[in-house]
Amino acid sequence: MRSIAGRRFWIATVAAVCLTGVAAVGVNVAAQDGPDARGKFSWETRVTKTAETYGVPDLTGTWVVTKREKPVTAAICDKHTDSRGLPRNPCRFNADLLHLTQRANAWLVFHDERIEGKYYCVPESVPSLLVRAYPVRIEQRKGWVTFEHQITIHNNATRVVSTDGRGHQDPGEAPSYYGNSIGKYEGKDLVVDTTNFTFDPNGIDYMTNIPSSWQKHVVERYSRIAPDKLRLVLTFEDKDMMKEPYTETMELSHTDFQIIWTHCDLENAAADLYMLSPKYKD
Repeated sequence: MRSIAGRRFWIATVAAVCLTGVAAVGVNVAAQDGPDARGKFSWETRVTKTAETYGVPDLTGTWVVTKREKPVTAAICDKHTDSRGLPRNPCRFNADLLHLTQRANAWLVFHDERIEGKYYCVPESVPSLLVRAYPVRIEQRKGWVTFEHQITIHNNATRVVSTDGRGHQDPGEAPSYYGNSIGKYEGKDLVVDTTNFTFDPNGIDYMTNIPSSWQKHVVERYSRIAPDKLRLVLTFEDKDMMKEPYTETMELSHTDFQIIWTHCDLENAAADLYMLSPKYKD
């Protein structure tokens, strides 16, 4: 009996010590995570320590585009119609400023809705995705940065950018829809460079249906210009579809919006196809 009682005593003692240790760790984590300056509990405080620890600019947070250097309007979008006279609205870019090649313009004449990814739950790609007034969550870690984009009726998009010093994949090595992204810190800026995309029928403008080729190249330069503001300088080029690169500066504002994973309903995504007269009968 004494032996059993003794074992129970030691087990209880060890359990108490372990619980004390767990509580101490929990207090430490809570102290790191915060509440933030607004008195709200936030995981951003601990994440921010990644930037502080490694001496890089702190860009962590949830942001939304609130100001564009080259905004688009319904009037701008409505100027560009397909061969049936249907307006391409809402557009992401002013097509007149993209300096499209004859090849790209020929695609706009050929274009058929039934080969567009958006009707089959395919999320928006870059650069089109970057100019939308929808939240993006940026998180910095040692060796990589993630961008989680909130998209309306379609699935969310998550991009992972390597910042560990590696170079781009060789051309043609596992090309992908979002390309191969590498990043580096230059002073107070994070520069994201993406290449090795697949061909995309909506790869430059998701709504105007301007395509991108395997040569699409996108560069994003992020800098923090105020506690609640980021600047994004977006530059992209595609030698097959554009005669010269396009550059635009945008301002992003901090938002308390919580990124919510959305499930795309295929029937809902394809609804517009049933309301449009088919361009081709077969």
